[in-house]
Amino acid sequence: MVTKHDGRIRRLRAFRLPLLAISLLAVLGGSSLAGVPSAQHAREPVPAGRAPAVTKELPVATLCGSTQRKLVDGSRYAVLNNVWGATTAQCIRVQGRTFTVARTGHNKPPNGPNAANPTMYTGCHFGACTISSGLPRRLSNLQVTSNWHTTQPRSGTWNVAYDMWLHPAPKPGSLEGGAEVMVWLNSTGGVQPAGWRVARKVRINGATWEVWYSPTAWQTVSYRRTSPVTSVKNLNLTAFLDDAAARYFSRSWYLIGVEAGFELWQGGQGLATRSFSVTVRNP
Repeated sequence: MVTKHDGRIRRLRAFRLPLLAISLLAVLGGSSLAGVPSAQHAREPVPAGRAPAVTKELPVATLCGSTQRKLVDGSRYAVLNNVWGATTAQCIRVQGRTFTVARTGHNKPPNGPNAANPTMYTGCHFGACTISSGLPRRLSNLQVTSNWHTTQPRSGTWNVAYDMWLHPAPKPGSLEGGAEVMVWLNSTGGVQPAGWRVARKVRINGATWEVWYSPTAWQTVSYRRTSPVTSVKNLNLTAFLDDAAARYFSRSWYLIGVEAGFELWQGGQGLATRSFSVTVRNP
């Protein structure tokens, strides 16, 4: 579509003090060592001489601003609320590399542009870039795979899709003259990819896909799965990029960013990314 605009398990070092030192500390400061959790907080029995693991909850952030963004996982990924095609309210709840659509008020017709695209990405999104993504990079010199697990409510009008941005030059801030490759895993409410269908029953990653094409300010090539899913594991995104390049552009182009999110027309509350990762490596 046209768009758009850590808990961490910290292991306390197991340590042993000479018996004399332990006895002295017990006399001076009570029966427990300062800074070591008591046994009642352990999740399971702790072997003698070993401190228990402490689980720390990841912080939760709520994003309600239309362009509000939060960097996560050491700034390798970003989560973006991204309300671009409406003035209605939307809030998402972010915790590490997960996010949930907590509130929406959208009511756009399914035969037009969507209202919003809450998403998580690595690389660059209209010039806003993450750290250590390995992008931009030439298509001819990369292999991209991804894991993505989602929760999908039955109500609303939305899709669940990858969004990959490409350009003839490594320009993270410009998409004019570039391309957008989408991979639709599911959709509801009768929405369709932009443009028109150019191929049916294309086999990629062991599944069958429709291919849609739209020439706008940038080309949009969309792959819609004929049998919807809620999660993918080790999905070979390069296969879609290679197919799109063979059809409409070149493998000498650069991949700028990889996104995974939800395009919302109506509702969408409850849509969630439960886990997401992208791996960029040499072919």
